[in-house]
This record gives sequence, structure tokens and C-alpha cells, in this order.
Amino acid sequence: MTILYKFLTRGEDIELTRKAGQIFDHYGNDHQVRKLCEEAGELISAAARVANDPSDQNNEQLTEELADVILVAEQIVNALDASAGRRLAQIVMTKADRQLRRISKEQELSKNE
Repeated sequence: MTILYKFLTRGEDIELTRKAGQIFDHYGNDHQVRKLCEEAGELISAAARVANDPSDQNNEQLTEELADVILVAEQIVNALDASAGRRLAQIVMTKADRQLRRISKEQELSKNE
């Protein structure tokens, strides 16, 4: 299941997983980790442009760069073994919990003001 599963049919999701695997198998982990660095940098630049000017053109560039990052990240995640994948999932859950605690504290502070 890809990060985009809720926007794809089951068949499209399976096909995207297959295609991501083929790309990863061709280039390998080291190359794709370097590619992730490159694509993440481009995503940061596009996000900064949207933050400064949320025009349709900048939003489209952000969408394009986000797609690149998702595709490469999907490849790397899918290549993880079960132990590393489980550890990643645990870290993501911990980070989500931490952010929700921060939000709760923010909401409490705003109530007390």
C-alpha cells in the first residue's frame, strides 16, 4: 500500500508499488538515497515559493516536487526489511503522538488567554 492509496484504485496502488520497485531495483539504495536528497531540496524550494506566493503556478510546482519526493521515498520504504520497516512505523507514530501533545498544549494555552 502506497502513501497515495486513498487516491488510487487498488490496482493503481499495486501498479505504483511495482513500478517503484522496478525503479529502485535498477538504481539501488545508494543512488536513490542521493536522489531523495536532491528531490527533498527541490521540494523545500517549491514550498518556500508557495509560502511567499501561493499562485497556481507555484502550487503546481509544489505538487510536482512532492510527487518526486513521494516516489523516491516510497521506493526506499518498500525496500526496508520487516525490522527496519517496523522501526520506521514506530518512529512515525511517536512523532505523530508528540505533535498531537504539542497541539493539545497550544489549545490549552489559548483557552487560558
